[in-house]
Amino acid sequence: MHRLSGFAAVCALLVTGISAASCSSDNGTTPPTGTGGSSGTGGGGQGGADASTAGSGNSPDSGTGGTSGDAGPSEDAGPQPDPALCGNGQLDPYEDCDDGNKKTRDGCENSCRWTCTSTRDSLCQDGDYCNGREVCNENHTCGASPGPLPDDTRCGVANVCKSGVCVPAAAICGDTLLVDPEECDPPNVAAGCDADCRFTCKGDDPTRNCVSPDPCAAPAKCNDLTHLCELKGTPRKDYDSCTYGTGTNKRCIAGVCTDKYCSNSIPETASGEECDDGNRQDGDGCDADCTYSCLTTDSTRNCHATNACMNDGTCQANHTCTTQTPKTKGTACGTKQNCVEGNCVAPVCGDGIVAAGVEACDDGNVTNGDGCDNDCTKSCVNPLTDCPNTPACRTAVCTNDKCDSTPDASKDGQTCSTGGGTAKCAQGACTNGTCGNGGAPETGEQCDDGNLTPGDGCEPNCTFTCAKDADCNDGDPCNGAETCNTTTHKCNDPADQSNGTSCGSNKICVSGGCRPAICGDGVVSGSEGCDPPNTLGCDDKCKPRAICNLTGSWALKVVVPVTWGDGAALVESTGVIKQWARLKFTQTGLTFTADLKPCGLQIPDFQTTPTLGSEWYGLLFPDTSWDAGPMPTFAVSGSVDSQLIGAKFDTFSVAILLGTKITAPADPISTGWPQDATNLSPFTLFDSDNDAKPGFTVNAKSGPVPGQPANTDYKNIIVAASDPAHLENATRADSMYLAIRQIAAQTGTVTSCDTITGTATAQIENHIIGCNVAGENRLCTSDEWGLPDAVRPQYDTSAGGATFDAKRLGTTTTCTAVRSALP
Repeated sequence: MHRLSGFAAVCALLVTGISAASCSSDNGTTPPTGTGGSSGTGGGGQGGADASTAGSGNSPDSGTGGTSGDAGPSEDAGPQPDPALCGNGQLDPYEDCDDGNKKTRDGCENSCRWTCTSTRDSLCQDGDYCNGREVCNENHTCGASPGPLPDDTRCGVANVCKSGVCVPAAAICGDTLLVDPEECDPPNVAAGCDADCRFTCKGDDPTRNCVSPDPCAAPAKCNDLTHLCELKGTPRKDYDSCTYGTGTNKRCIAGVCTDKYCSNSIPETASGEECDDGNRQDGDGCDADCTYSCLTTDSTRNCHATNACMNDGTCQANHTCTTQTPKTKGTACGTKQNCVEGNCVAPVCGDGIVAAGVEACDDGNVTNGDGCDNDCTKSCVNPLTDCPNTPACRTAVCTNDKCDSTPDASKDGQTCSTGGGTAKCAQGACTNGTCGNGGAPETGEQCDDGNLTPGDGCEPNCTFTCAKDADCNDGDPCNGAETCNTTTHKCNDPADQSNGTSCGSNKICVSGGCRPAICGDGVVSGSEGCDPPNTLGCDDKCKPRAICNLTGSWALKVVVPVTWGDGAALVESTGVIKQWARLKFTQTGLTFTADLKPCGLQIPDFQTTPTLGSEWYGLLFPDTSWDAGPMPTFAVSGSVDSQLIGAKFDTFSVAILLGTKITAPADPISTGWPQDATNLSPFTLFDSDNDAKPGFTVNAKSGPVPGQPANTDYKNIIVAASDPAHLENATRADSMYLAIRQIAAQTGTVTSCDTITGTATAQIENHIIGCNVAGENRLCTSDEWGLPDAVRPQYDTSAGGATFDAKRLGTTTTCTAVRSALP
């Protein structure tokens, strides 16, 4: 059995979503780049071959060469000497020389080519760059070098010459030689190389992991190509609490943790604040941006009404505006529009409001002939044409825009006919006597009550006011059904119908008159559900709108796009994490609090690279665990900007802990957890799923991997192995015990009183507490197995794109109900 160390410690443990550190079999003892080979394979080997590619050469960056080897074929290209003729003592075609022997290094090689020339001296080189380059004599034999090169001459990437010998250089930061343990040289902070010749950051080194310069800034991550820290993702939400440097009561503002911000009750005039009343409410004298709600000296902030149907308010000494009041009904507010209850609407004839410039009159009904007709024109303008039914002996006139008549003296003595018979006109009456003298009815008269008062049973022309019910009907159902008293010949005056009583298609009774129902008349009628409009529960068209209160139990689902893998241990991949929770809201006004209970977690499957067997792993967070035992709840707070559908919904960031308890954790988004779980201070394991195991238990998936070729099955997690070549004998775990922290905040829209959707910021951290050895049913701990929390898999959420959905629950509020509501 092998414990995790070296290669296995870094690469064998692959848990919960994170790519482990890069895998390499190099144990740190590999010779520096460029070191040459042994005898026969280095610079002097293979008889005429150019040794500079493996040995000394002329480049100071080449490695140390080897010793000479056997002669080989000529290095010259083109036709070669005939081996059968070489050595006969005669100069044959293509031969440089022929000294009649088979000796080497005597000026003429056994290939009948010169041992060396002034331009071809590779066979003279001994492969040791530092003792100088050997020369070719005039007789084509090799001579000694002129002497060793100066000490400290570079003879390789990390080597220098010392007394004619190429030896490893000392690690001197700044000498441009890259010598172990240096990671870079020369130092250049701007290029990711610190003053100690180590990379500024490394993604697989927890001690050099990046931390955002400010807890409110976007999360920082190491770019392993440039070795510089980069800010990725989004900064924390404005007004989140934060702790950074000195001072108290700090908030995140534009990615900066500061105690100088609007709503801290301290007017910071230097930063442009005019006021600061400690809240972020508009209209209370000091607005959410810490400027006065109104100023008499600023025309743009002098309580000017943006609504054309509202009167301007007045800016008071405390910088608050008096309440704006609706303009007079009928005030023109647009092309053929008028103001009604503060709304600019198209005019409606019969609403009792004279629309300026559009209507000549509007008496609140649609009765013709009463002074204002049903098209909102006056009943009488030109009596000669507008009053065709003028009684005999009288002349038509307009009185109060209604048709009326006066005695026509020019008609006196003319013959006329009335209900009493044929008579003559006299003072506007058709009579043979004197109408209005109070005597017995005379020829032409039906009555004579001694006066000329209309409507009293006897009209001024001495005819009955009515003889039957039809004579009294004014055509308006809203003032009652008139009848005729056949004894007194008077019309009765019944009580008006109640306001809102239907008097026709989309018409209602208002003050005894029948007129069209309109939004803004203060009477709920017809298809209206409310009136007046533009109030809390009534929209601008007099349709009811829901007043939403979040109080109650809700299901929450957060979906977080993530990337993981480094291409060395885990295949680089993308996917989503899904998280569920139950929220119990309590809303007061526009703010709310909630208790959040975790209810589910799914992470994507991950795969090792071919070097580690291309194994597939999957982890299950058991559904039954979420409702079991002492699952903790966490406090959430936030606000909405109204109580109506469409309201903006915001929560502050909250840390959700599973399997652990931490008192006052460090800033969740930027600083994160310490990399070693044992260093969390204070850190207490917590059996939140109540299974008598430390932390939260997750199970390794088994069976076929969805979407993969047949016979591709999940593997148990490796916790110990000798090397990648023997993974079949590795020790594996079928469950892991984790400490988990999730960070979340939401911004969205109340899409109905029972649903909310939007975007989220999310982050998840897992810490490996231990595992269960597969087949042995026993606990493996970090002390026994060396489980490396520092190289645990990690998900990258910096690309953003997280979303959330929330849905109101019914009477069942279990975690099962939560997951069913938002599958």
